[in-house]
Amino acid sequence: MPVPTATVAPTPTPTTAPTATLVPPTNTPAPTFTPRPQPTATLAATPRPTDTPRPAATPTPIPTFAPRPTNTPTIPSAIKELENGEWLVENERALASHIATLAWVADGLEADEVEPAQRLVDLALWFPEVFAIAVKQEWLEDDVTGDEAIALASIRWLAYYGDGFPAAISRMSWFGDGITVHEATVIQNLYWLVWDEDDMLVQENIKSATGLLAMPFMDRIDGADALAVRSLRSLEYDDEQTYLKVLSHPKIEDGITDKEAKMVALLGGTYSYRQQSGDVLLRGTGAHWEERSIDLPMSGDVSLAVVRIRDQSTASMDYLEHSVRTIADFMGVGLPTDYIALLYDDAVFPGSGGTNFGTHMAIQLLFDVEGGHWWEYTPFVIGHEVAHYYWHGNSNWIDEGAAEVLGSISEYARNETPIDVTNNPCAAAETIGELEAMDPDALGTRGFNCNYSLGERLFLDLYNSLGEETFRQGFRTLYLKSQAEDYSDDCEGTELGICHLVAAFKADVTEAQAAMVDEIVARWYGPLP
Repeated sequence: MPVPTATVAPTPTPTTAPTATLVPPTNTPAPTFTPRPQPTATLAATPRPTDTPRPAATPTPIPTFAPRPTNTPTIPSAIKELENGEWLVENERALASHIATLAWVADGLEADEVEPAQRLVDLALWFPEVFAIAVKQEWLEDDVTGDEAIALASIRWLAYYGDGFPAAISRMSWFGDGITVHEATVIQNLYWLVWDEDDMLVQENIKSATGLLAMPFMDRIDGADALAVRSLRSLEYDDEQTYLKVLSHPKIEDGITDKEAKMVALLGGTYSYRQQSGDVLLRGTGAHWEERSIDLPMSGDVSLAVVRIRDQSTASMDYLEHSVRTIADFMGVGLPTDYIALLYDDAVFPGSGGTNFGTHMAIQLLFDVEGGHWWEYTPFVIGHEVAHYYWHGNSNWIDEGAAEVLGSISEYARNETPIDVTNNPCAAAETIGELEAMDPDALGTRGFNCNYSLGERLFLDLYNSLGEETFRQGFRTLYLKSQAEDYSDDCEGTELGICHLVAAFKADVTEAQAAMVDEIVARWYGPLP
């Protein structure tokens, strides 16, 4: 039997690039910010098991394993088909049996179960002590949700940095009762925090990340807590020294509280574009908070916050609540977060009216002046950025076009402003297909603006031609394709492109409507790839 091959840890990707709102109604150049290239170096391979002859008898199970049935005569072939699975079955049969007797493995691996099963094989092979921790979790027994799969994969790679890290996570009170989306976010970002090609920084980051686990805000994970860890990861990715400076600040070094977690969630992005504002937030003096809790039919309790680096009050909180309610209702899918913070500050992409950093929204100060020149556009800008909680991480024209349309839909619900185009036509390309074929660096900011104009026009054409209800159906289906791999279509992955859009809007419609979709796509996208 071949000796198993070592799988190196994957290069973690940065948090989804923030999205920006163009300053309406002028054709303000889009942001020129380019995320720092992700390190390309791979981690050293974990030492392979030696090929020293092993006893022929079945090995004694690791003492810490919970007892499992032993009357399964054979190991399902599905395990053997995984990387190193056959080696595990032949050489560590007891460990393989623990995987094989999990209900979701025993009945055959579905497409979305292959990845978590592979991570269990990896743990059993390379990190048996961590494997012993993982298989004791009740949430691993019956099935594996997407959030649990993320947590399992992150724990597998955290084990690379020492068994103590996963063990520390397993001792958290929230770990054993099923993994929520917020808890998965925390575990994933803890891995990204400790990953670094510089061994010295790895040790420093491991120390800081394990320290986070002992802080008060980690006792129970909610949306703001998860965003705080994500924000710290963003700080570390942008500038290691800023990250360490924040952790050593007197407000934080004694332990982040639940209240302070809301402030920490604002630091990622803010320090990148306006360091002095980050310092004000960190001090806690000079920042003014307005908070509100709302209840949404499909999302439950959602906390809203408007934060200002100056003492004043406007109707922005009302606009924020309206946008959140209207957009969540139109999407027909629960909000991906239960905490939304709007920071009024000029810490945004250069040339943009607002930016959604994933951790929070930032909107320029000039939009928070009641009676000012830009005040009439404030509700639309807020709606656009709220929409990015749903639409991010896809083709730029999908994310920006969808956000523009939802901003208009929110405004129509507020004061019946006609749902129409909100930006200038694209001067660089006639179709999205042409735009995608061009070199983004050569296009510059004016070319990037075409993602807003062409994307919005395609979605508006679908909205006006198909009617609101059919459009909503296709729009929602398209969004859901970004949340989980849809194996019923021929499109790859969950990063949405034209293939996903066509499949979504042609699903469950009449032949006439499907022909209409083809016509609209040909008009705004051009020939399909």
